[in-house]
Amino acid sequence: MDFKVEPQAKNIGEIFGIHRALDIYNIDFYQREYRWEEEHTVNQLIKDIFDAFEEKYESDGLKGEALEGKIEQEYQWYYLNTIILNKEKTDTYIVDGQQRLTTLLLMLIALYHISDKHDSQYKDRLEKLIRVKSENTHKFVINHETRGNKKLGEIFEHSCDAQTNQDDTTTPANLVKNYISIYNTLNSKLDPYLPRPHKLEAFTLYFLSNIVLISLKIDNYKDVPMVFEVINDRGERLKPYEVLKGKLLGKIADKKEILKDNGYNEKWDKRIGDLLKRERDIDLFFEHFLTARYSQSQNDRDEYFAQSDYQKGVYRSMSKGNPLPFSDQDEIKDFLDNIFPYYVQLYLDLIQDREEEDSTPAVFYNHLSGMDNNQFLLVMAGIALHDKERETKIKVISEELDRLRVLLGLQNVYDSRNFSNDTYEVILKIRDKSIPEIQEFFDEHLLKTIRNAKDNQNIKSPFRFEYFRNTQIDGIFTKYFLARVDRYLNPDCRRRLYDWVRKRGFQIEHILSGNDKNKKPPVAEDEAQWEEHRNRLGALLLLKAPVNRELSDKEYRGRWKKYGESEFFWNKSLLLGISKEQLDRKYGEKESRRIRGELDKLREIGKNLPENFGCPANQKPFTIKDVEKRQKVLFEIAKIIWFPDRANKK
Repeated sequence: MDFKVEPQAKNIGEIFGIHRALDIYNIDFYQREYRWEEEHTVNQLIKDIFDAFEEKYESDGLKGEALEGKIEQEYQWYYLNTIILNKEKTDTYIVDGQQRLTTLLLMLIALYHISDKHDSQYKDRLEKLIRVKSENTHKFVINHETRGNKKLGEIFEHSCDAQTNQDDTTTPANLVKNYISIYNTLNSKLDPYLPRPHKLEAFTLYFLSNIVLISLKIDNYKDVPMVFEVINDRGERLKPYEVLKGKLLGKIADKKEILKDNGYNEKWDKRIGDLLKRERDIDLFFEHFLTARYSQSQNDRDEYFAQSDYQKGVYRSMSKGNPLPFSDQDEIKDFLDNIFPYYVQLYLDLIQDREEEDSTPAVFYNHLSGMDNNQFLLVMAGIALHDKERETKIKVISEELDRLRVLLGLQNVYDSRNFSNDTYEVILKIRDKSIPEIQEFFDEHLLKTIRNAKDNQNIKSPFRFEYFRNTQIDGIFTKYFLARVDRYLNPDCRRRLYDWVRKRGFQIEHILSGNDKNKKPPVAEDEAQWEEHRNRLGALLLLKAPVNRELSDKEYRGRWKKYGESEFFWNKSLLLGISKEQLDRKYGEKESRRIRGELDKLREIGKNLPENFGCPANQKPFTIKDVEKRQKVLFEIAKIIWFPDRANKK
């Protein structure tokens, strides 16, 4: 066994004096961005170090004595944890400890600037620990080459005048933020003793000589991924995607290919950075991607690709023969060059499309109805690498998912658990298939699901009124359904559907309110019949919350005026049976004219719909019979929206 780790105890001066041997610490590709936050970790580190120093300094009476040698010998050393390094030819890489070492570098720079301001004799010594001259430039001892060196340069030159930019990624933004916090904290602790630099110099010596880390050096580069994973299991956990990065890049033999400009480390970080701009949960992307592209059964997601464990599951899956593209360095390079960027961009496009209705409406609709996860999975499954039908498939698959969810829900067949389980079956059936094949499978799946739920294998149509007739209120889904109906009736309305469905400002309105008159003839036979029918879709509307509360238990004749004033055409359709004279009396002539214009639009749109939208006759109460009529109208509208011609031909 040739595994070898060499531990050494080193103080800050020795750690950062590495470049005396013409060496610096490179940030290995395993390392995450610099993420320590000033409010907690950074400030706590400064407090712990300074408190350990100050207790001795204040009690020891050193204020007038020479400091060299005395601090190191008489002050208690302070243990700051372990760093792990790997020597690769002539370069030294940080395997673990980047966050800690970067923060210590910022402390050195802060002490350098405070020392410069107050003419401390240790200013030059500090500078030599911070950076080393190489050819015609300077390199920082902690080398954030692809992420933060430029920002470190600004901090070194301008101290607290360094600024963050809008385009800064995590590392440069945190470097500036944490440096300013460190500088201000140290300056405030030392300021009462300045301009005499005695305490500043005492703390500087203490910081360089008495803060100790254990440095572990791993000789064999091939051992690094194993050590890194053990560290992650036992210490401060990395995200699964950060561990996966280490596993994949660790299989590439030539480290220069990883770390060069536009190398594989940079390619990975760029895609992760793109994702972080739109999606904070990077591991959710990998769960969706791996499941959509590589699962071979419904159990694969839970066994191999679950969000919390996929960094290990991918290799368990490969050991079972699943064809993931990670078996050797050539496959990994192809993944990083082609597959990874392609599906990251697809994922980002879906995130963008779900924000606005105008881009790809069905993607937006699935977001509204809570189908995001299903949508990501199915779209990434259906679209092959460099698929020529990419845009059309996004449209078709998202429309098919919306249609499937809605038609199951409208017939009391939708079950969230079963639907999620069925999604994994759909993934396997539509992966990389043509558009006709995808549509055909969705039709078959919809009909099969309804037949099984209704225990009737003779059902021919996937949408039947007998199953829709008693569909009742179902939370967000009901709001979504009514919003889509209204979008059909009034396509020119610019109100965002998101407001109607997801914001609390809109609520479900029961036309058959709890007023006692609604629980007896002519509205209903009795309270039991009223209770049975009041939650049917035909008896429901969307209304602004304050209006909904205002109407409370009023009779219908005290409600319909507000329905006409609302922005929803489905609500306004209840006024189609009201005479012009009655509208004029209720609204005034000017407002009545506007409302009648909207009702004319409704008549044109609904000329092929049954029974005048099921509205009551002039001044008549809204009854159970009207609920039935409006249920039929909604059935016909739903067929138009979610039941395309190809399905009617079956």
